[in-house]
Amino acid sequence: MPFDDITAAPGQTVYGSTTLATEAGKAQVFMEYPVMHNYTGKERGTEPRQVFPRGIKSTFYDESGQAVDVLMFADSAINLQEVKLMKFFGNVQVYDYRSSDTIYTEALFWNQETKKIYSDVGVRKVSPGLVLEGDGFDSDERMQNVVLRRPRGVIR
Repeated sequence: MPFDDITAAPGQTVYGSTTLATEAGKAQVFMEYPVMHNYTGKERGTEPRQVFPRGIKSTFYDESGQAVDVLMFADSAINLQEVKLMKFFGNVQVYDYRSSDTIYTEALFWNQETKKIYSDVGVRKVSPGLVLEGDGFDSDERMQNVVLRRPRGVIR
């Protein structure tokens, strides 16, 4: 049995699925994942959340909902539904199609309430001709204004 304590097991487990989030009929984010555990909050010691233990690929669309702006990969993720916070962990990669920038980090947080994306751990931002490292970053949720914390870099 995959869960030692049935009272703490997820209310639902979904395999090989996708989710499309829209706003006003326009695509915002398309998520693909091999496994999602959905905890309703009724399980012993849990709060409502979705857990993606085997990785997630998220495609973020532009304001028209037509073109891809950002592609993100992570080894795992947790979506805390009540506080509207999504956490991505392990080999997080964010590719920005608009600028050709790629961000690498081990943890990334998306606060859907404040519409901010940030990281509190080491980050590497690779841009055409420039590599920057920092101790984290802050950005708007569209990843258009990425600001590294304590940046340092090399021009190639």
